[in-house]
Amino acid sequence: MSSGAVRGAKTLHNRQLLLDFGQSIGLPDLRFDEDGLCVLSFDETVIFLRNEDSGALTIYAPLVEVPEEKKRLIQPLLLDANFLFRATRGASLCMSSHSLFAMILTCIKPSFLSLVSLSETVEEFVQLADFWREKLEAAIAEDKAGKDREAGDQPLFSKRGLKA
Repeated sequence: MSSGAVRGAKTLHNRQLLLDFGQSIGLPDLRFDEDGLCVLSFDETVIFLRNEDSGALTIYAPLVEVPEEKKRLIQPLLLDANFLFRATRGASLCMSSHSLFAMILTCIKPSFLSLVSLSETVEEFVQLADFWREKLEAAIAEDKAGKDREAGDQPLFSKRGLKA
């Protein structure tokens, strides 16, 4: 089988998986668009599912718009949270130097994709995105947030998980 045929089979699998997922959440016509993208909204959280040529599924969400003057405050918070993924449950927090949006993303490899794994990942991802959106909004709003983190008196997580 050629590499193009393998890619096609993997993306076809993901299209059927998305249809099955849509049916399980009450959206029976859920599909990727011509660019391999699907957008879902859960209350305040909008997530994007991207069907990759490799057969992987990338899930990402914009969290907050970070004012230019607050980027220096937010970037270390994102870096610390990503360290060993302990405050992100395996997802990645990021912000391009050319963008004002902080984002969160995760990727499910083809060998791990199933209806169960997709459902569980989307549910956990939305919870994680909600958590980080609230945390970043609070950090942006606080005048002293950067000083508190530098002093080390407000850890991002405890041994039991994320802290609000």
